[in-house]
Amino acid sequence: MANKKLIQKYLDNMTEDSGIALARSYGVVFTREEAHFILSFLKKHADELDMENKDRLLSLARKQVSGATYDKIEKLLMKTLPR
Repeated sequence: MANKKLIQKYLDNMTEDSGIALARSYGVVFTREEAHFILSFLKKHADELDMENKDRLLSLARKQVSGATYDKIEKLLMKTLPR
């Protein structure tokens, strides 16, 4: 529960620019439009952001973005999610 509150607070304070910078620190480059979509999507689903829901959320996102954008999202997740 505390982790979800922390994630929500972090997302509430994140901007497109800070999201782009964070992704870039992991070697993934998002356009402003991609960052806008991703940040909006994450904020909308903040209470569902956990490993249990990862595949379902990725499936939802895949339907809303281009293949190239989806590949970037997947690459970033693989670099950041615990294994």
